This record gives sequence, structure tokens and C-alpha cells, in this order.
Amino acid sequence: MASNALESEREKKVGKSAKRELKGITGKLLTLLGVCASLYYLLFISGALSRIGIHIQSIPHGALLFGLINILVIFYYPATKNAPKDKLPWYDVLLILLNALACGYVFFFYDPVIISHFQLLEPSIVDLLFGGILIIIIIETTRCTIGWAMVVVVVFCFFHTFYAQYFPGLLYGRNHLLSDVISYQYMTSEGIWGVALQTVSLIVVMFIIFGSFLAKTGIGDFFNNLAFSLVGHIRGGPAKVALITSGLFGMISGSTSANVATTGVFTIPLMKRVGYTADFAGAVEAVASNGGQIVPPVMGVVAFILAELLGISYLKVCFVSILPAFVYYLALFVMVDLEAAKSNLKGLPREDMPSLKKVIKEGWYYMIPVLMLMYFMIGPGYPPETSCFFALLILIGLSMIKKKDRITPRKMIEALEDGAKGMMSVMPAVASAGLIMGCISLSGVAYNLSGLLVETARGNMLILLCLAATSCFILGMGMTSVPCYLIVATLVAPALGNMGVPVLAAHLFVFWYGITSFITPPVAVGAYVAASIANGNVWKTGWIATRLGIVTFIIPFMFVYNPALLFMGSLGTIVLSTCTTIVGVAALAAGISGYIIKPMNWVERFSFVIGSCMLIYPGWTTDLLGAILVGIPFFWHIRHMKLIGRKKAEKEL
Repeated sequence: MASNALESEREKKVGKSAKRELKGITGKLLTLLGVCASLYYLLFISGALSRIGIHIQSIPHGALLFGLINILVIFYYPATKNAPKDKLPWYDVLLILLNALACGYVFFFYDPVIISHFQLLEPSIVDLLFGGILIIIIIETTRCTIGWAMVVVVVFCFFHTFYAQYFPGLLYGRNHLLSDVISYQYMTSEGIWGVALQTVSLIVVMFIIFGSFLAKTGIGDFFNNLAFSLVGHIRGGPAKVALITSGLFGMISGSTSANVATTGVFTIPLMKRVGYTADFAGAVEAVASNGGQIVPPVMGVVAFILAELLGISYLKVCFVSILPAFVYYLALFVMVDLEAAKSNLKGLPREDMPSLKKVIKEGWYYMIPVLMLMYFMIGPGYPPETSCFFALLILIGLSMIKKKDRITPRKMIEALEDGAKGMMSVMPAVASAGLIMGCISLSGVAYNLSGLLVETARGNMLILLCLAATSCFILGMGMTSVPCYLIVATLVAPALGNMGVPVLAAHLFVFWYGITSFITPPVAVGAYVAASIANGNVWKTGWIATRLGIVTFIIPFMFVYNPALLFMGSLGTIVLSTCTTIVGVAALAAGISGYIIKPMNWVERFSFVIGSCMLIYPGWTTDLLGAILVGIPFFWHIRHMKLIGRKKAEKEL
């Protein structure tokens, strides 16, 4: 991982907002709170609490964990830029107390109070008071951690729920009283404590803690050195290193911005060193990091929520995502390679690269915990959180092999604290997503939007997909992956299902299109973070990232028109579709880059792009036409290369 100096430089470059730096007794108490939150979760998930007679249901568990993390958020994130950074103002102390009361009320009295009151439709004044207070606190902590974009959506959803009868068209619905909305959000499993927060508090947190322990070992350096030893010396090597490192790191982090900030501080300067422009280097890192959200097993924690929503196995979600993720990174690899060839960019000196044999010899055991994680889920069939817990125990044991990677008591405390800090950007987001889903459920907007999309498409699947894609892109602006997916899954996915699209394909379609806003202007958060590290132009970086990530816009359509990409169908269909898709995506990357062996003219580029789309679209006829359109200019370039080689040989003779 980065040194302290590099970490400080990264924070300075990415424009990270200043957090409070509370030292002394307050700082130690914060560390203790973070450690306690992570330890409580580990004791809960391992079953240790149940064995000693402490039985906690899922919603009270979520309330307790959320309450603890929300306290950390209030401590670390000042409400305003002018708020003191070295102490807590009185209003933050008040927020902490109110947060503790509202979450503690659910933890201690969920069974006898909340369920009975809601069933009788007679919420007490205390229920409504604490519910209203917690909703306000959630909105505030979301503003501090995620930003105003999600806050605006949450506030609008509440406003709409109160006055739905006065809205036109698809926004028309039934009005609800304030007491009804608060009781529904606070006292049921459909609002704050819905599927998003329950999935995160039961499953995802384990992976966050696991990732914080991994960071304390040398796995980051292992990924980096492995990538450099494999491709660092070939043309455009640093860009390919960025693809591999960001892809591997993304499997663990699942966050575009965190991925860019962590790996980009190393890869972007190296890309610039071999000749890539600052804008292109930033774009490569942004697109590579964004791919971490679609790479199993973590997938920006969406894989867990998607499995929970659809009632399918988490392993199935991971399995069907393997080929799309491979195709995504294949296209990026071809693009950066052809860009390097076009600009005659070399790799880094071979003698400066680490030895692959040495890298594997010194760090092979880093992959054991990850492999064992998959084994526990596939073999014995343990739940993801239990499998991850066992993998964590194995990781701690393996860390004893090398002194420098050993997880000492000090490192363990730091890892537990980092795990709690890692929850700070997730918990408020999923709680806000729960509020949004609760409001949508009450108002019935999801049904209206689904019906409107289907009606507008008039039975045309392509029009419906384009409308759905546009809706997902807009709804995903400014969101993190979890709330982004939950919103588009609630509002848009049902429309695709109504037109006969397989449910899993529909949900993956809306998820992929939801995260396109991370690399596409005007929002393009990932591209802008990368541009700040590269000292490039944020707008140019965003548009280059859009061009490099073109497959992000195409692959979701393949989920619908070619479900074989998701391993749906016969073996022969899957094999044929896989082969034509790989060739088609590589051809598309070449057509977009405008280069094969030499620069292509506009006719050749057009032929490549159209041919690649035909190869991607399933069917013997389209495959044949696509092969012809791609093959003719390709073999023309091969012939041109042979002619040049022959002339050169004759000249030398």
C-alpha cells in the first residue's frame, strides 16, 4: 500500500474533504468505538453471541450496527467547512445522542413495540418522534458522506409521497400523511431497515472487514508487482498494469473512486512517463477502476443485494458476471495496446520490472484466502458472510509466514478500525436508499414508470432498452453503486420484465447502465478523480473515458439479445456466442481506436464498427456479415504489412 507521503499526496490531489482529526482521549474513544463495532459484527456473524445466549434478530442487529457507524460519521464528517476540526460542536453532540436513542429504541424494543404498533396502525408518539429524528439524521449523514445529489432525491421522494395526487402523469399517486410515512419507514422492513441495509449489515460488512485485513498484508504490493512482471515491459505496459491492478483491487474494494485514488497514484504517473497524455492516462485508470464494480466476487457489494432481491444464489450472480467482466477488460486491453502502437509508446525497461517467478514465490499465499473464500461457498455451501469469516481466519494465520506482513495486535486493531471506517460511506447510502424505496413503494411511482416505458416502446424491444438505459443513466448520476442499483432496479427493471426479458438479465442491464455515469460526463466522478491525480482536463478525461468504456454501453444490450453471454442456453450456443462476442468486442475496440497495423481510414473504421456490432448480435446471418465486414479490412492490413516487410527485405539485399 502507499506510504504516508503518497497517501497525503493522493488526498491532496483528489480533493478529499477534510475530516476531523480528533486526538487525545476523544481520538482513542473513536478508535475504541470503531473496533467495538467491527468486533460486535464478527461476534454476531460467527454465532459466538448466540452460543452464550444472546439472540439478536436481523433488524435490531442492523439498527445497532447502523447506529454505531452513524456515530462515527458524525464524529469524522463536519457539518460545514467552517465547523471545528479538532472538537465536536454542540449540535453534533446532540445528533449523536438523538441517533443513539432512535437506533437504540429499535434495538431494545423492536419486537414488543414496533411490530405490534404497526400491525394495529397505532404508532405511538415516541415511535413517530424517534422515526422522524432518525430520518433527518440519515439525510444529514448522507449529505456529509455522499453529497447533495442523493439528498435531493430523498427529499423529493418524501415531498412527492405527501403530495402525489397533485403530480401529473407517471408521478401521479396517492397522498400519505406524515405519520403514515414515518411509521412505514421506521417501523417496517420496507423502509430504513429494508433489504439494502439488512444485506449490508448481514453480509457486506464482513467483506469490508476482510478487505481492511487484506490491506494490512502485502496483497496490494503483490497485485502491483504481479501486474508489472506480466505486462510492465511490453508496449503501453503501465496502462495494462493499471487494467490488471485496478481489476484485481476492484474485486475487493468495488468502489470506483476508492479504486482510482488507491491504484491511480501509482499507475497514472507511470503511464505519463512512457508517453500517454495526462487525459488519456486518467481515463484509462477511471475506466479500469469502474470495472471493479462488475467484477466478481464483490461487484461494488451489489452482487449480494441483487441475489437477495431476486431470491437466487449469490454464486449464480458471480458466475453469470464472469464473461461480461472478461469482455469488458478485453476491450480495454485492446484499446490501450492499439493506442500505444499508434503513438509508438514503449514499455518500461525490462530490467526494472520484478521477476514473475520471484513475485509468485514470495506472494503466492496471498491468494489462498480469496480461493478458500470461493471454496467455502461452492464446496460446503456456506453463506457468503460465513465463508468470508473463515477466509479471514485463514488470512490471519497465513500472515504469520512473513514478519513484515504479520497481523500483529496493533495491525489487528487498525484493521478493525479501518473496517468500521469503511462502513461509513456505505451505511448512510443504503439507509437513504431504503428511504427512497419506501417512498416509491408507498406512492406507486415504480408501477407508473414501468407502465409508461412499456407503453412508449409500443412493443419494440430496442426502443424500450434505449429508454431504460437513458433512465438508468440519469437516475445513477451522483449515486454510489448500491443506491444507484436499488433505485433503477425498483423503477426500471420491472418494465424490462414485463416485455419478457429474463429477470436476471434485466437487473444486470439496469445495474450496468446505472454505473455508466461514473465515467460519463457531466457527472463522471471516477474520471474527475483520475483527472485530478493526472493533472489533466476533467472534461477531456471524461470523454476519453466514455470512448474507452464504450463496451459498458453495449454489453448490457447483449444481456437481452444474447443471454448466452450470461451462460443461459445450450452449451453450443454459449460457446459460439462467447467466441463471436470476443472477436466482435476486439474488433469494436480496434474500430474505435482507428488502428490495427497501421492507421485506418474512415471506411475501414466504419466497416469494423458495423461488423463488430453484427458479430456481437446473435445469429448466423449477422455473424457471417460481421466476419466479412471485419475480415476484409483486417486482411488488407495484413497484406499491407507483408508488402512493407518484403520491400524492406529487398532494400536490405
